[in-house]
Amino acid sequence: MPPVALRPRSTTELIDAAVQLLRQHYVELVTITAIFLMPAILLSLLVPDVRTGTMPVGGQIWTVLGGVLVAVVFALVSTAAIVIVVSDSYLGRDISIGSAVQRVFARFWSVFFVAIFQTLAVSLGFIFFIIPGFYLLGAFFASTVVVMIEGKSTFAAMGRSYHLASGSVGRILGVLILTGIIVGVIQAIIAVGIALLARLVGLGTSFTNLATNIVHLFIYPFATVVLTLLYYDLRIRKEGFDLEVMATELGARTAAAPTA
Repeated sequence: MPPVALRPRSTTELIDAAVQLLRQHYVELVTITAIFLMPAILLSLLVPDVRTGTMPVGGQIWTVLGGVLVAVVFALVSTAAIVIVVSDSYLGRDISIGSAVQRVFARFWSVFFVAIFQTLAVSLGFIFFIIPGFYLLGAFFASTVVVMIEGKSTFAAMGRSYHLASGSVGRILGVLILTGIIVGVIQAIIAVGIALLARLVGLGTSFTNLATNIVHLFIYPFATVVLTLLYYDLRIRKEGFDLEVMATELGARTAAAPTA
């Protein structure tokens, strides 16, 4: 039984449904996040020369670029795995972290190139008069979700996201902005609390940064949960996806029913 029902929702209802689903599978979602983001956090502790300035400039550049690439790759895998868990939960299927990770690696390159081309498109949009950037941000919001749920290739996924978002970009941006505000406020409160605690007990900046990054792991899944539910919301509104699922389930029950 899915934790939240398949039906169209308003912006605030989407956020509420995301919170419900997050609470239902919080351990699984945080576990996935920690598996893939903790290595990047720990890696940052192994390169102190960049912060102290004792490493040559060339070495600093390559170290920073390498660290960013590792962090991005781990974040992409984590996000894609979260999409699978949220989707399976929303459709009432069994949740498996191992299965989710396997499905991500099977489609890793599509996820990777979707992130690159989506970032390029949105960045160019912001460079040219800003407004196109916001439009493309909303239009391509579901590209990674489409790759993982529908199994489409890079450009097919972006086209599919664009199709689903058509006519709803304003609403999508509203959901993204509200989600960003919620996550930002929570992170700011936690960061201030950690900074005050570090000052009281006399701990340095390294501790503050590490603690903030670790706490971030517990907040990270929320935005992806919202995006995945928003993807399904658009499918329900435009394609009657909830009716399709109900019809499939009814057909399965009818076929399984004993005949007289």
